[in-house]
Amino acid sequence: MLNYLVRRLLIGLVTLVAITFLVFGLIRSMPGSPALMAMAEASPDRTIDPADLERMKRDYGLDKPWYQSYFVWLGNVLQGDLGRSFFRKEPVARLIRQRMGPTLLLSVTSLLMTYLLSIPLGLYSSARANHPEERVLSTGLYMLYSLPAFVAALLLLYLFSYKLDWLQIGRAHV
Repeated sequence: MLNYLVRRLLIGLVTLVAITFLVFGLIRSMPGSPALMAMAEASPDRTIDPADLERMKRDYGLDKPWYQSYFVWLGNVLQGDLGRSFFRKEPVARLIRQRMGPTLLLSVTSLLMTYLLSIPLGLYSSARANHPEERVLSTGLYMLYSLPAFVAALLLLYLFSYKLDWLQIGRAHV
């Protein structure tokens, strides 16, 4: 059992490294660079001095081939340094930490709702297999499954905010 777990963890680690290597290479192979974007954002009417461009490439680590930069990036990530955001000029780890709470709240809530709804519906459907009410339930669930997420979000917002008056978004509190 331990051998199996170690083997699965190693396969997962190799897969993670291969995917990050591939994505890193694809991103670095795209035309343009963050250095050019940063310089254009600073002053769009100013011509870019080649010396400034080289300095920014060196600062961002874009002066090396992408496969060498990948291993520098991987070493930094293993030390807990995710780098700095090109646009916000803040450490990426801080940006992720700021958004972790709301993301976990949404994820855990949706997971709980999914299990609280799907287990009883699945038990009911299996107990009533090939009955008309099971067919209606299955058809309705297939229709909901095909509904785009943004449409479902708008419908739920409308339901909870306006019809049920659960959310107090944008309303004056008296």
